[in-house]
Amino acid sequence: MTVAGYIVLGFYALYTILTIVVQRAGRAKDRIKKLDILNLIPNYKFFCPKPVRYDYHLYYRLVDTETVYSWQQIRIDHKKSHISIL
Repeated sequence: MTVAGYIVLGFYALYTILTIVVQRAGRAKDRIKKLDILNLIPNYKFFCPKPVRYDYHLYYRLVDTETVYSWQQIRIDHKKSHISIL
């Protein structure tokens, strides 16, 4: 293997390790995310912050002929039962 091959292999190994570390909460995650100014290290979340619930926000704004109003959020609160997971 050439030097370039080792550099590429090292890059992908480091990228994989950083991706795994970022999935855990803690100081290491905070440090990595602070240094990752281009957001190149992914943070995979397979579940929303509140599992078995909706994780989206609905915004709207009114536009008049002369006035554009600010964005307003519509709260969507869904109470779901455990059967909803099916």
